This record gives sequence, C-alpha cells and structure tokens, in this order.
Amino acid sequence: MALIKGRLKKLFPKIPENEIPIIPLIIGEERKTMNICERLLKEGIFIQGLRPPTVHPGSSHLRLTVMATHTEEQLNRACVVIERIFERLNYSS
Repeated sequence: MALIKGRLKKLFPKIPENEIPIIPLIIGEERKTMNICERLLKEGIFIQGLRPPTVHPGSSHLRLTVMATHTEEQLNRACVVIERIFERLNYSS
C-alpha cells in the first residue's frame, strides 16, 4: 500500500494517509476521469472511474483498489501506466 501511495503522491497530493485498500485518485472533471479510466483499461489496468451522480459534481475520481493478491510488480506497472497517461495527456490533479 505504501509503495503505490508513495509513487502516486506526486500526481495526487490529496491521497489519504490511512491504510484502507481503496485509494481515491481525485481528478475533479468527469471527462478527464473517464478518459483516463478508458486509457487504463486499454493498458490492462482496471481502476474504476466514478462520476456524478455517484459522487458530487467536481469530485470525479478513479477508485484504485489494492488487494493482497497484487504483486509488487503489478503495483509498479500500474504506477508506470498511470504516470505515462498523465504525462501524455498533460494532466495534473
């Protein structure tokens, strides 16, 4: 958990410091959130995008869920893909 939170803290400074396995990656804009979600799926990374009416307007985010069955390699790959997508799209949260 600390591995992925540490890596993604640069892109998502508001990541909670708790030990809950669900990590909200706040994007804010619905279109950006769903665009990133779709790109992640194309790369084989399933991170659910949440948008209104599921969440409040302006708080759309990706819901990353870390499971005990994820390997360090899988978590590192997810970070690399997320970082690459943000860089390509010139996004910041």
